[in-house]
Amino acid sequence: LRWIPHEHRDRVAATIRPLESRLGGYVRGQMLVSLAVGTFIGIGLKILGVQHALLLAVLAGLLNLVPFVGSLLTAVLAVLVAFNQSVALAGCTVCLYMVEQWVESNFIVPQLLGTQVELHPLVVLFAILIGASLMGLAGALIAVPIATATMYIAEEFYLEPLNKEQAPESE
Repeated sequence: LRWIPHEHRDRVAATIRPLESRLGGYVRGQMLVSLAVGTFIGIGLKILGVQHALLLAVLAGLLNLVPFVGSLLTAVLAVLVAFNQSVALAGCTVCLYMVEQWVESNFIVPQLLGTQVELHPLVVLFAILIGASLMGLAGALIAVPIATATMYIAEEFYLEPLNKEQAPESE
């Protein structure tokens, strides 16, 4: 705030605090997504009877923080462990990870991240898809924080003044 002219500091500070909360919500949301993924994978692997299901689930949750690469790495590890038991179990494990990716992409991420960054789940989903389309992995990583910052700034500097102008004056 020292770089902002003194007469504008209060307005800028009032804008930064809620924005900071939303961006912090992105980190909290990512942690919740990782927890959900780890739980989903753990339960699925345990039901299938894959050895070391708990360890693989913890790895799935932790490595889920690294988008795309983390999920792929844990899937490969789980399939290798299952393959040591049987080929059919390895195939079932591949199916489990496919279902998990679908559920994560369509339900878990939009719901949990959307709640934390105060965006509608569809906005989160479209932001990730657009970011990934435009810039690949890096775009998918920064899409939700950029979307939440853009929405907040648009609401703060466009929507609120517009609504104040249109509101009937009380007498």
